[in-house]
Amino acid sequence: MTKALDGKRSYTVTASSTGDVGGRYTASDGPARAARKAGKSLFRKHPRFNYVYVEVTETTQGSKKATHYYKVDKVPKSGAQRMFGSFTPMFEYNETKISADEFERVRK
Repeated sequence: MTKALDGKRSYTVTASSTGDVGGRYTASDGPARAARKAGKSLFRKHPRFNYVYVEVTETTQGSKKATHYYKVDKVPKSGAQRMFGSFTPMFEYNETKISADEFERVRK
């Protein structure tokens, strides 16, 4: 068994509340980090959403291909201002693990 990219694991979005699937997200600190990255990507495509539900499946070679479900929230940062010539992140992204039943209920 080999680990991809020096201990990092790979994950793919297999379902989301926006209908978007696919993408490869690597994270060394677990599926929650991959879900947050996927959520951030989905918020770029759909900027009016304040939260999304994502299903991420591990795709690392030799893994058990476990599936995880998360709700990712987009929260405005307090005191963040957009200034000319500089970029200050305007949002924070928080993920919350949810059950498969809850994911199926909200996905429809």
